[in-house]
Amino acid sequence: MATTNPARPCVAILGGAKVSDKIEVIENLGKIVDRLLIGGAMAYTFLKAQGLPTGKSLVEEDKVELAKKLLAHLGPKLMLPVDHVVVSEIAAGAAHETVDTIPEGKIAVDIGPKTIAAFSLVIAGAKTVIWNGPWGSSRSRPSTTVRWRWRRP
Repeated sequence: MATTNPARPCVAILGGAKVSDKIEVIENLGKIVDRLLIGGAMAYTFLKAQGLPTGKSLVEEDKVELAKKLLAHLGPKLMLPVDHVVVSEIAAGAAHETVDTIPEGKIAVDIGPKTIAAFSLVIAGAKTVIWNGPWGSSRSRPSTTVRWRWRRP
């Protein structure tokens, strides 16, 4: 079973909007996996915990301290997005751009190509992948180029 005796390396892909919904999942997977890739809106709470700008992206302000503790506990095992697709509003067909740093007034809705490349390398080398939760805004799909196109290097 993937969560009791996974083939290694074991990678978890975790998404969703709220850190609060995934605390136990993060803690439990942190004990099992070799790498934990966090995306979806919950990634922005972790980025804020690192002191990085998040613009108008969804952040659980009351969970930033918890995210700091999880970052310290998991260390380099935890991977977060390094670039982002941002929009000014969440709407189908919204104008978008890819940025390394989320500007004030912008909302991050997906991961960018640098993150796809970095995460793809980790996933390609995995013998076990555990996936829990969505990534990217389901209401605004501004760029099909960044939607889950993992590739083998």
